[in-house]
Amino acid sequence: MKEVGLLINLYQPSTRDESQVQQFVQSCCLPLIKLLKKNKKIKIFVCIPLSTLELLDKFGYEEVILDLKNLYESDKIQFTSTTAYYSLVTDLPEEMIQKQIILNEYGLGYYFGAKQGFEGKASIMIRDLNTFFPPEFETNEEINNIILELGYKEVFSEKNPTFYIDLSTESIELVEELLEESVFEEKKREVSKYDKNGPIAEKLTEIEDILVQIFMTNDESINVNDFETLAIWIDEDVNKIDDVLVHDKIRSFVSLSKFLSIEKYQSSIELQIIEKYIELIFDILKYLGDERVTSDVTTKVEELKKIVE
Repeated sequence: MKEVGLLINLYQPSTRDESQVQQFVQSCCLPLIKLLKKNKKIKIFVCIPLSTLELLDKFGYEEVILDLKNLYESDKIQFTSTTAYYSLVTDLPEEMIQKQIILNEYGLGYYFGAKQGFEGKASIMIRDLNTFFPPEFETNEEINNIILELGYKEVFSEKNPTFYIDLSTESIELVEELLEESVFEEKKREVSKYDKNGPIAEKLTEIEDILVQIFMTNDESINVNDFETLAIWIDEDVNKIDDVLVHDKIRSFVSLSKFLSIEKYQSSIELQIIEKYIELIFDILKYLGDERVTSDVTTKVEELKKIVE
């Protein structure tokens, strides 16, 4: 069989509840793992952002994570990085792009890599993370240069010969079909486009602009390497940090990262997702502790509620 490239996207947004994650595991993860365990003739890239890993960890699917780790360690799959919560890189300031990518690298290292550095010190490390998948293939030359400067060798685009499958929208049968083909022929990829011009999206974008600006000007820099092997996206681990200021910076950054994720740009959006985003907004405000920003953003949240009603 001719070696081909196959990029599989396992993104799940942070707003998923337990029943939705269970459905994702049963219909996507487990059949995929079964296929990959028995197939050795195709090069598989797997994009699994931190948002998905968080959900699998939160709802008790450690075996799924372990199976993926074993496939990775046996060279049956190769992980590709992306932004931690699948934010469009074209919507992020340069510094936020870097922070999102570094956080995702840290997450992949935490779940799939080593917990010990070259000198025996506690450290999160992952090998062969050389490719980057920009969410929805939305990127440009300037952003690609930023990504390559972070050490990546390739940025996936719609022009790449690798065939892309998003398992949240495609069936596992398509993966099986590709694995069985003797000659790989690229098929049409449909990348979903998001409505950024609806009234809800516009209001959320106004709030986003304020929060990103205050975050960038408040020097909320976080070097995840400072925290050795802590999972800084998990409350229990964050609580192990004694410095309250550092704790607040981490929580505001993680909450902001989730808020910046792509789901709010969908043309149709459920009320429960809007409620989740409002919850994240107030998390960010709580940890930022800026009264003026809190007042401005609260006003816009009330305007958002009226639009939703």
